[in-house]
Amino acid sequence: MSKLLTGMTSLTGLFSETRISGHKQRDLRSEAFDQLSDPVFLIDITGSLVDANSAGTAFLARLPEEGSLGALGKRELRELFSRSFGKRLSPNTFRVDEEEGPRFFDARSSNLTPSITILKLYDVSPWKMIITEKEGQYRERLSALERSKPVCAACGAIRNENGKWSGAGAADSMEIPAERRSHGLCPRCLAKALERAAST
Repeated sequence: MSKLLTGMTSLTGLFSETRISGHKQRDLRSEAFDQLSDPVFLIDITGSLVDANSAGTAFLARLPEEGSLGALGKRELRELFSRSFGKRLSPNTFRVDEEEGPRFFDARSSNLTPSITILKLYDVSPWKMIITEKEGQYRERLSALERSKPVCAACGAIRNENGKWSGAGAADSMEIPAERRSHGLCPRCLAKALERAAST
């Protein structure tokens, strides 16, 4: 996270100061600014878009006027512009529906001057895909564990959904994989184990 914030702070170095009509202002364009791969937007005190780098301009061109089902559109982006002026945004993830499928962006903002805020969108789609894949694997594993069969560790009997135990060796005849076995003791083997423990 500090790396992202450091990257955000270093954006201020992409602008050269010039004097226009007696006021110190920033030249909103530089070659380095346009070469950034992530969309970057400059927002003024009214929350309006002042400038965007090439990636930001291309990003705006791809956005629909209004996002659907929680996706980001131009209207929602304008709302983000007005919310982000003068504030350091904590990470917000936004979905953008594109022809190739949804992409996800984290938005970060930082003040460039008292009257200009930088808003940068970081493409986090690869991370989102990894997280989604891991969540799916976790749900699969959890589902498999929920379908686990209680098996008696001593005799191999299986307990059904009604709590009844099958005969000894049933787990071996059903070939239940080890990861689906939940070991315990059936009442008969538990009684035998308690009897042995009491006699010693």
